[in-house]
Amino acid sequence: MKLVEDYYGDTYRAAYTVALRHAVYVLQVFKKKSKSGIATPQPDKGLILQRLKAAQAHHGSVYGEER
Repeated sequence: MKLVEDYYGDTYRAAYTVALRHAVYVLQVFKKKSKSGIATPQPDKGLILQRLKAAQAHHGSVYGEER
């Protein structure tokens, strides 16, 4: 899921997961720089996936379950 917010003419996105049972982890927040297109840049997608895996591991260690 992504949240998109416009603030003083700039667009900000927060990509996060709500799939974990006991917590919401914010995986990446960034300012949209491109004036055309809505796609999330590939480097950000890779970082989000990496952080998702880390969040799942953290959640499992803290709450004893992965999801």
